[in-house]
Amino acid sequence: MHQIYNERGSKLLGFYQFFFILSKIIRRKEEKMKKFTVLAVIMGLALMLTVPAAAMEIGFDGEYYVQGILNSNENLNDEDANSTYREMRLRFRTEITVTETLQLITRFDALEKIWHSYDSAFTNDEDDDNIDFDRVYMRIISPIGLFQVGRQEGVTWGLSWANDEADTDRIKYVLPIPMGGGKLYFGAVWEKVTENDKGTAFADDDNDKFYLAGLYRGENFHGGLLTAFYNFKKFQTPGQAFATKDALAKKALLDEQAGPLTLAINANGYASEQYYTGAQDATAQAGSYQAQANDALAAQQGFSQVVAGYGADTSLEATAVAVPDLSAACDAALAAGYTTAGEAVAYFESAASQLQYGADQYTAGAAEAMATSEAYYAAGMAASEELALLTGDAQDAGAALAAMGTTCKAKVYLMAPYFYGKFGPVTLQGEMDYVFGEVDFDLPTLENKDVEAFSYFAQADLELGPVTFQAGYAYMMGDSNYTDDKIESMGYVSPGADWGKMFILSTSSDSADGWGHGMQASMANGIGNHAGDGFATPSVTMLDGYSMFYAGLDFAVTDRINIGVLGAMSMADDPPAGVDDDQGYEVDLTLDWQLMDNLRYEAVAAYLGAGDYWMERGGIPEDDFEDIYCLFHRLSLTF
Repeated sequence: MHQIYNERGSKLLGFYQFFFILSKIIRRKEEKMKKFTVLAVIMGLALMLTVPAAAMEIGFDGEYYVQGILNSNENLNDEDANSTYREMRLRFRTEITVTETLQLITRFDALEKIWHSYDSAFTNDEDDDNIDFDRVYMRIISPIGLFQVGRQEGVTWGLSWANDEADTDRIKYVLPIPMGGGKLYFGAVWEKVTENDKGTAFADDDNDKFYLAGLYRGENFHGGLLTAFYNFKKFQTPGQAFATKDALAKKALLDEQAGPLTLAINANGYASEQYYTGAQDATAQAGSYQAQANDALAAQQGFSQVVAGYGADTSLEATAVAVPDLSAACDAALAAGYTTAGEAVAYFESAASQLQYGADQYTAGAAEAMATSEAYYAAGMAASEELALLTGDAQDAGAALAAMGTTCKAKVYLMAPYFYGKFGPVTLQGEMDYVFGEVDFDLPTLENKDVEAFSYFAQADLELGPVTFQAGYAYMMGDSNYTDDKIESMGYVSPGADWGKMFILSTSSDSADGWGHGMQASMANGIGNHAGDGFATPSVTMLDGYSMFYAGLDFAVTDRINIGVLGAMSMADDPPAGVDDDQGYEVDLTLDWQLMDNLRYEAVAAYLGAGDYWMERGGIPEDDFEDIYCLFHRLSLTF
């Protein structure tokens, strides 16, 4: 924490300096942020005039990092292109010490984004929205203990094993008691997870967490027990979460495609009708020409017989008297300028040929128009069938969700003991998390479900000079059957995104430090990795659970450079029947280089020799199935 003010006589200057720095950081182009800056100055002046004339500290610390990620094939499919991108984040924390027993702490992130032209911290891609305040809380040191009130760090306890650090709205109380050579801490927390009363149609449907903890910290070891009660009045089971996700996705797809498909149905239907009408007209015209061609051919044959019997010079007047059936043809030939039967033969032969050609052309045109009409009709029917299929899928997904109810009430209890101790060159650590309870469905026709699951890890380290060896085992209970009478997926309640032991299998970019490859919920056609997409989310691999052995070593090349290698073998705990539990092996190579006192460079090269679990659970064609590697590096500046 870096101090920028701590002198009684310079209080006014200190406040101006602080709010000048703050306004420089959050200055935005839009008028709304100009108002925010002015308000900050006014608040600072007001605070300056109201606090007692005593020493006041305003300090800050933070971090800025830039990192690059390369994922070879996120779906473990050899047809995937590499995913390569860069990210950055500025994190700024301030602590205002009003008195020795009263502090105000804030934290915000700025420009937390993938490198490209937009600077928004949200989803609107506006440059004036690149600052996101995460935390603000007061710390009160009282005679009966420490209180923290406001938005602060939560979902952390003991070791990083089951931690999913988040910004939580809570009241936290801690009482330290000196004992022996260390201290015993008692703690209690009330946390508001979801507020569903204010301004909504719901009544008393809040989700709350309550924690009680005891922790002892000695010189070389620390350990404790955390207990918790999750009183969730509007929650979802894994089955409901998956059904909701499926229903929303299919409804969104229907909404997206309904307009274009309806337009295609109407356009193709109109075009088919027009071409069908054209085909009918052409068919009628072809029939007319064919009839005329037949009449001309009959006339040509009749005059040929006259020529054979009476001679080619026989007049048409005489022909009409001799052969009354040819009288109309004689009139037509006379009108065309011909006078003899021989000339009539040639005339009607030519006419028959031309009329037959016309009939053939119209017949061909009718066939082409009919084929085009049928093509448009088929396209319209295909669009209609696709719309019907999407509609049916959305209706089926909605019905499936309705059948299990959209929400439930959950009362779940947590117990989490942990231990960490260093005994000479040996370090031992471990933690276990156990949950149990019951969910009561809002749909009265459904029976309650029991909740019971656990996870744990144990690790031993041996330090021999510059080399430290480590070995451990981690287990996360899984449950791939979301419709039975029990919920046994520990990852649904506590995925432990902060642990991140193996880079590909375990890390999450949503963890506290943003370390990771970004595939926690998308890897292998969307089934994700062990960390999944976080608390109470429908992530397949996370819910299946896992057991993993790992071992490796770290070598301190110098006091500033450390290199490491870590390997693991992993198996799914409870995959569906017929799915192989072999998740394969992973090897990570790491570099940690403290370039300067406040400048650090870290790099990871990770390779996953993927087991058949990913192929079968992710639905990846066997011929396309391929291992994955990731490259990661980060340059971070702390202040």
